[in-house]
Amino acid sequence: MDIKSILLKYIIGDLSDQEKETLKQWTDKDIRHANYLQKLQSRHNYSELYIQYKKKQSHKPRRILRFNRTLWQRAAFWVLPFLFALGIGYWTYIDQQKSNIFPGSSKANLYLANGTQLILDETMEPGWILVDKDQMVKNEKGILQYVSPDTLKTSKAKEYNQLKTPRGGEYRIVLPDGTKVRLNALSSLNYPTHFIGDKRIVELEGEAYFEIAKDSTRPFIVKANGLEIKQYGTKFSVNARSAQETTVVLEEGSIGVSSTDIEAKEHIMIPGEVVKWCEPTSEMTISQSEKESEQLTAWHNDRFSFDNETLGKVMGNISLWYDADICFQDAEIASMHFTGNIGRYADIQVLLDAIENAANIHIKVEGKQIVLMNE
Repeated sequence: MDIKSILLKYIIGDLSDQEKETLKQWTDKDIRHANYLQKLQSRHNYSELYIQYKKKQSHKPRRILRFNRTLWQRAAFWVLPFLFALGIGYWTYIDQQKSNIFPGSSKANLYLANGTQLILDETMEPGWILVDKDQMVKNEKGILQYVSPDTLKTSKAKEYNQLKTPRGGEYRIVLPDGTKVRLNALSSLNYPTHFIGDKRIVELEGEAYFEIAKDSTRPFIVKANGLEIKQYGTKFSVNARSAQETTVVLEEGSIGVSSTDIEAKEHIMIPGEVVKWCEPTSEMTISQSEKESEQLTAWHNDRFSFDNETLGKVMGNISLWYDADICFQDAEIASMHFTGNIGRYADIQVLLDAIENAANIHIKVEGKQIVLMNE
């Protein structure tokens, strides 16, 4: 048994005499090992917390864990959030794998109305970009900022730009009306270079977070997968990666959501509410869960957050953000469920080590590919 497994068993108080001796030899070998163990000891009484956890779980159905593991391996499922909380900083020292997989960064393509394509990334010098003959846009530190509407001619014909992020990229944009948008990886936003008329309309593919500039006379409308989100000043997140489920989470203010059908009834959302829309069936479901809202909006707070999510979905999010290909050698591995919370800019190995130990599987990194397999 490797030292990572022994440390997990130590956390929940399930070490054999032989494993205790192995742990002692490990801490005696290097002062950094001893310091890390002391750090674990000083955080929480994990053994007592796990006993309480088992009492609560004894009254619940066992549908979450569909794989049969030993006591300490099942406990690893529960311990995972605590390992994330600790940062698991020492895992990388213990068993670091070389890879060229890095967290996402500020990069996108900007498509102008005249067909010009501009690559926005760290190699581009900060400064002003001419988007048409009358308008300049400032690009600096991953933020594209359009000029104030006060400087624009209202008679000017409406033109559209598109901001598109690749896998492993994100970008921020301040629209002409002052609305702030954070575009997540593999997403695109179509928007006018200035807003004319009584509505401010943009179109989204993928995922974005909006902070709408207040304007009581002109509602701001986001169109995505046949869904229309309308408000006057608020904060909300939209995930429209799949037409099977477009998700809207309201964080602040009030918004109305409806299909683009003229006769569709509008639902007025309240903060904390989650709306899911399926375009093929024209079905809308509404729920209110603080935990679900936190998970769905964690990305724009620079975190991964998941609660009882399948490993398939977890790795899907990792693939998008770290620009990595995922390979499951056994389909059952993808159906395992996990709970955890970790920063989006963490070393990929930190995250993979935690999953590897929690599920008792082996994860191998080969270039830009992450391979998950049974031990």
